[in-house]
Amino acid sequence: MVTDPVSSSDIDHAFELIEPYLARLTSWEGTLEPLEIYRMLENGSATLHLITGVGFMVCQWTPGVCHVLIAAAYNLKVDSLAKSVDLFSEYVRKTGTQKITFTSPRPAWSRLSTECGFKVESVNYSKVLL
Repeated sequence: MVTDPVSSSDIDHAFELIEPYLARLTSWEGTLEPLEIYRMLENGSATLHLITGVGFMVCQWTPGVCHVLIAAAYNLKVDSLAKSVDLFSEYVRKTGTQKITFTSPRPAWSRLSTECGFKVESVNYSKVLL
């Protein structure tokens, strides 16, 4: 089951649950820091959806589109991520939203996203200037 967005009164408790996973994910360049995610959840510019026993998604919503900022499986296994994507896709479909998008610097998402029915729409390149 996928939860509706975690309410503002429950953000602190829910964030304690996901923070260890966020900390691990921030080792990837381009990933938001846990404090940035917390602030976005706190001010309502992002939503947190817990996927019971499997993982979570942090998202931003615009008309017709759910953009996933962070996705993680509690057991850190690819098959659990695929299950999370399937469950979350069904949840998003029920909201009337027609599209899910995400970007990721993590190479494993390339293969997994294709297996889950995603297609590449664009590729981002960056250059760090010192």
